Amino acid sequence: MGLLVMILGLVLFLGIHTFTTQRDLRARVVASMGEGGYKIGYTVVSVAGLALVTWGFAHYRANGWIDVWNPPTAFKHITVALMLPAVILLSSLVGAAVGILLIWLAKHGRHVPIPFGPYLAAAGIIALFWGDAINRAYLQHF
Repeated sequence: MGLLVMILGLVLFLGIHTFTTQRDLRARVVASMGEGGYKIGYTVVSVAGLALVTWGFAHYRANGWIDVWNPPTAFKHITVALMLPAVILLSSLVGAAVGILLIWLAKHGRHVPIPFGPYLAAAGIIALFWGDAINRAYLQHF
């Protein structure tokens, strides 16, 4: 349960921070709530996300770690060394796919920046839940 609460907190925290990149939507919210109301709402959602992350992680650790994947003992150092590049590569691929889709649907121009942080978070979540299946599918080719 703690892990799900932590993920919900991450979605809230990263979602509200991604919201600021949607300029038209943000402008409409600021126009309807006022600048002060927007800032208060933004702060409340951010603090709620951080509180959920903190509470969820504390309960996750208190109940014991969930072994997502247990590599062979001889290869643990290789796993640690390759995990960061794998998440960065996966986030780059997800970000590129979303960027191409946005350009293709004419929602963004080529010169509009796309934030990288949400795709890093998405890649981490994909690696957490489906990393083992992706590894097995990849290793079947060798």
